[in-house]
Amino acid sequence: MPQQDEKAAVSPYELYEKLSSSYPSLLQPLVHERDMFMAWSLKRSKAVNKSKTVVGVIGKGHMNGVVYALISDQGDLRFRDLVGRESSETWASSVVKGLVRDTVIGLALWALYELLQAAAVHIKL
Repeated sequence: MPQQDEKAAVSPYELYEKLSSSYPSLLQPLVHERDMFMAWSLKRSKAVNKSKTVVGVIGKGHMNGVVYALISDQGDLRFRDLVGRESSETWASSVVKGLVRDTVIGLALWALYELLQAAAVHIKL
């Protein structure tokens, strides 16, 4: 029984330190980005519902990060900031790339069709 009490007594801060030392690359997406997303969701819910109060359920390990994100937000936090960098590719370049790709595929399929038609004519003769 004492082992269970010891495991239950482990604070989120100890887990955070173990995670940061063992898996530093996981810390950003699992903790920091999640905190920012939860803060953004709470602020968005408040704005969408035009409420004075919003209730959110978050884990103890995220409490400090979410509170910090809510306090330090200057009002310019956007969802695209949370999901990563926006593509530098413009709409026009995306269309042109797709058009070139589809043209090449179309020409290849047309050439294959013509080749098969020519082979079919030779077989019939």
